[in-house]
Amino acid sequence: MSQKRIDRAQVMRLYGEGLRATDVARAVGADRAMVAQIIRDHGGSPAARMAAKCIDLNVVRSLVELGLSQPAIAAELGVNEDAVRAAVKRAGLSRPAPPPPLDAVERREARRMRDSGMSVRAIARAFGRGSRAIRTALRPPRRARIPRQMLIAIHMRAAILDMAAAGATSAEIVARLRISESVVRRLRRASEYPPRWNHVDAGRALVLRAEGVRPAAVARLLGCSVSRVMSISRERGVGRGALGRKAEALLLDGMPVSEISRLLDADPDAITSALRQRAAFRAKREGSAMMAARP
Repeated sequence: MSQKRIDRAQVMRLYGEGLRATDVARAVGADRAMVAQIIRDHGGSPAARMAAKCIDLNVVRSLVELGLSQPAIAAELGVNEDAVRAAVKRAGLSRPAPPPPLDAVERREARRMRDSGMSVRAIARAFGRGSRAIRTALRPPRRARIPRQMLIAIHMRAAILDMAAAGATSAEIVARLRISESVVRRLRRASEYPPRWNHVDAGRALVLRAEGVRPAAVARLLGCSVSRVMSISRERGVGRGALGRKAEALLLDGMPVSEISRLLDADPDAITSALRQRAAFRAKREGSAMMAARP
């Protein structure tokens, strides 16, 4: 398949007018690499382009020292930004610091110009700034984030703070108002009433848990949090989780379920159910570990 013949004179003419190699390739319908090679063969370079455009490096240097941005310098000299960027680099100038963002008056004017139908580039040329600065100025203001504790109903917040001021513990507030424990904690941390809890009778909590009472019911009876009841149960080895761990250890030692139930003084069906839950927990944990180990 024969390649399309490229008009080299047209390529150099477009390049001399200030177009980049990518734009020239798009205009002539050719590959960019071939266009770039043609430009190099004809001595094309940023220095040659600046000479063709009659860019005086002293003028560029003075404009940079005045604090003008590269788009503003390009508009002042009537060239594109690539030529100015090459001139700044050839002159050995450091990249100028970005100008400050638009103030309130300039932002209002930019929005008015945008509403009238002007493009972002036209607004940028009018202000002598880059397109990114104009887009930033045209963004809508961010909405202030509302703290999570402020999302509670006003009457509920007032009731929580009134009980906290009266000396009620967080557990008493939870039991009285039937709300989440985390809500009470967040609200108390944000106020002048930090969370505090009653002393928990660990012995009674263990007895109730051994009798099969659910942690939430134990917490209501003792006036503490559910997490505190669960912590006591884990520390003393009481509850379904502790039963499953003990039964699993005995099963791995070769003891049958009937002897395990007699040793732990538990129903065989309860032992079997606890072992199944323990196996499911292990499978889930191993699956999570395998997912985390994947690259």
